[in-house]
Amino acid sequence: MKDIQVVTPNEYNYLHSTSTDLSVPVIGLQKLVQEIVLHLKRTPNRDLTDPDIGAALKSSLPLSTGNKTENQVYASIVSSIMKVKENIKDSQQNAPLKPTEKLENLEVLEATFSPSQTAWFINIKVTAQSKDETEFITLI
Repeated sequence: MKDIQVVTPNEYNYLHSTSTDLSVPVIGLQKLVQEIVLHLKRTPNRDLTDPDIGAALKSSLPLSTGNKTENQVYASIVSSIMKVKENIKDSQQNAPLKPTEKLENLEVLEATFSPSQTAWFINIKVTAQSKDETEFITLI
């Protein structure tokens, strides 16, 4: 199974892959996207100061799917995204962040499984408080 990767549109109007492993500081909407990905990757009960943070999305998804399980998997994805949304909004409530770095809304647009790539493609719409939006694709 692949690790979580993020594909986002950029100012040149093409998609590029991003990573949470870079040591380069990010600002604005990219910082928000990075925080979302870190929350999706993090396993709950692993952080001693805040054990509720994390969705462990990758480990919760099956390596294959059938017609009967697609609705269950989609519901699980939506539930994970909503948990991440609430966690981030709670943590940002009193933080001195720019409106482009504060989360307004997360919305799952689509979640499909590719048997040939053994990967889930999840389209999520991210809206910052500044109303800047980006859609990113998570490969799992």
